[in-house]
Amino acid sequence: MTHLKNLFLNWTDRKTLGVLIASGFLAYLRCIFYPFVHDDLIFIVTNPQINQWDNLVDIFLKSSGFFQGDAIINTYYRPLLEVFYKIEYLFFGLDPKGYHIVNIFLHIANGICIYFLSRILFKRKLLAFFAAALFLLHPVQTESVCAIAGISNLLFSFLCFLSFLFYLNSQKDVLALKKIIRYSLSLFIFLLALLTKERAVIWPFLILLYEGCFALRLTKKSFKEIAIRAGGFFLVLAGYFIFRKIILGASLPEVAFHEREAWLRLFAIPKMFFSYLRLLVAPFGLHYYRSIDILNVSAFWMVGLLGLFHVLGISLWFLGSQARRLAFFSLGWFFISLLPVLGIFPLINEYSFVLASEHFLYFSFFGFVVFALIVSDKILKYLFKEKGKKVFILFFSSVLLIFFGMTISQNQYWRGEIPLFQRTLKYQKDFGRVRILLARAYYFDKKYKKALEEYGKALVIMKKYAHKAKGSSAESFYTNFIKEIYFDRAHCYESLGDFSQAIEEYSLALAIAPRDAGLHNNLGVLYLSMGEGNKAIFHFQKAFEINPTDTTTLNNLAVCYIQKGEKKKAQLFWEQALHSQPDNLVARTNLEKLLSEKE
Repeated sequence: MTHLKNLFLNWTDRKTLGVLIASGFLAYLRCIFYPFVHDDLIFIVTNPQINQWDNLVDIFLKSSGFFQGDAIINTYYRPLLEVFYKIEYLFFGLDPKGYHIVNIFLHIANGICIYFLSRILFKRKLLAFFAAALFLLHPVQTESVCAIAGISNLLFSFLCFLSFLFYLNSQKDVLALKKIIRYSLSLFIFLLALLTKERAVIWPFLILLYEGCFALRLTKKSFKEIAIRAGGFFLVLAGYFIFRKIILGASLPEVAFHEREAWLRLFAIPKMFFSYLRLLVAPFGLHYYRSIDILNVSAFWMVGLLGLFHVLGISLWFLGSQARRLAFFSLGWFFISLLPVLGIFPLINEYSFVLASEHFLYFSFFGFVVFALIVSDKILKYLFKEKGKKVFILFFSSVLLIFFGMTISQNQYWRGEIPLFQRTLKYQKDFGRVRILLARAYYFDKKYKKALEEYGKALVIMKKYAHKAKGSSAESFYTNFIKEIYFDRAHCYESLGDFSQAIEEYSLALAIAPRDAGLHNNLGVLYLSMGEGNKAIFHFQKAFEINPTDTTTLNNLAVCYIQKGEKKKAQLFWEQALHSQPDNLVARTNLEKLLSEKE
């Protein structure tokens, strides 16, 4: 790009770019050595399709479907992200270092994009540098960079920033062919962003916002040109929705509001917005899995939001014409890009709770930082006159140093699941799902008593929510969590050697879900290990009745009948297991051994 090339050629202080790269890398150096945690395990470690390259067509023709047990964890449509995971796995396998390095470099690339975008918008190197540096070093970005699964934010943001750079440069080209090529590249990169993360649907509106803010005057001719330029992005977006409707059967992800929930979510938006704003202005107490209770809202938050809009309006009034345009654009960027993550749609975590993750702010941060720099620059110049620039540099340099230290400190909580979830519960003690996640982390770390303690607290919380949701469609959501808690507690007691208590926990789970084949199968395995073959057969038979094709149950029944000396029945079950799953090595080996003994 000519404009970008000129920026490099005219850049007398090339150390600026080096400072941005070095500071971004040093801030996140520690996380390179951290393991896979939480969502990383689902998307990479336990993803059965990550090393398969013969299903690329299917990836683009259906929604993602990652499972944990019988529950679907992800039903998004992000085919490009899935392909990107495959490429990473091809290079790094199950070594998390490579994935972390890619995240860090993508984050730095986004910071560099911010620098060049700001150069074009600000036309001032100093403000552009601080915009990029604040983007790189603000602690709220930690979640997107340290979590390997955070690459969805990094990659989608990079593609949108790159699309914007091509778009801005296409307007500066004199030659029609170059203009068309760069504009077409901008549209194509936008399409890639859509295929990376659904949140990219807001991009055409940001292009329209830019045109509206920076058009010098709206004549009939200029309005037509703007409509054509922005219209290309809306056409791409329309094509994306039509494709999803035809191929996937739905233009948008399926959502299901519980009773009164839609209104509750709308009323909670002001509170959620202020929670995001607080994280940006004063990034203390950052933690993973942040949530907002939509039942605990009041008119105070709405009044506060109206007051904030009033203050912002006054601020815009006192800015100069060009600064006002840029400030309005940056505010619009911030508000529009936040719309998809303000909890309007029910991505449920608890009854009456909506997710308010810090990674939602990654892309929106650009608008916030541009506005903050513009307003701060004007205020400091007004207060300190000639010394305003020096005060500006001193103030934001100090802020950067503080943020650099905070980011390094915040990184440490991603060194494992236990510190990650402990950090969350320090601030949200009644977040039941996080209690369960911490309990599981303790279990896998063989800290069974601590796991049981957390499961006990989670059980109390989930029973409370199930009672609140009684009679509504949300009730089953929480009773299923309660069943899972009993199931997991049984595993803990088994590991501690307390089989009688484990049986009681399985029984409590079965009281909730008597048709759960997995529960019957696990209870059968427990009885089998205790030498109670008849009870084991009873539960394996129950599991078999519920799911006659489950090879694990068929193998277990065969083992029971071998112990009872009934080899013919064992043979039948192993044969049925092989019929259901021909490549079942356990069934094949045992059956061959049984038949050889007969001979």
